[in-house]
Amino acid sequence: MPREPSSDSFGSWNPTSLGRLARWLVRHGLLDPGVVLVEAQRQIALDLRRGLRGLILANSGVDPDPRALERFEEVAAGGRLGLRFEAGVPVGLGPASACFEDGLGTIAAIVLVARLDGRWPRLKLCHAPECGNAFFDVAPNLTGRWCTTRCGERYRAAARRQRR
Repeated sequence: MPREPSSDSFGSWNPTSLGRLARWLVRHGLLDPGVVLVEAQRQIALDLRRGLRGLILANSGVDPDPRALERFEEVAAGGRLGLRFEAGVPVGLGPASACFEDGLGTIAAIVLVARLDGRWPRLKLCHAPECGNAFFDVAPNLTGRWCTTRCGERYRAAARRQRR
């Protein structure tokens, strides 16, 4: 069973600084380049991240912190979505504008779509205690435990050493 990862581990979305958060949001089309973020926005992003991690932990059998989920809902409610229509591409959702709140709302909308279409249970956290990265479980029976084979090998090697 995975333990809750530290606040600085969660895949590539790691808003430890304003610059890092802004670069991630811009790279994923959730914020216009040149928008300057403030510390309060970084804290809001961290709240969204904690709630998201809690939802993913539930996929791994761990009860999420209800306060983190409540804050996730509050942050998600602050974002507006827009429909995206492009030739040759299925209709999509995206932020209604390139503002910070709409970008975070889009992340919450992605969670909603994944829950509605059945992909959500496949998003899990790595069982390796030192890792905690999120990963998409591709095992047919949802038995994946590690984000990479490397994490699984390290975990099993440590267990073997402990048994000796």
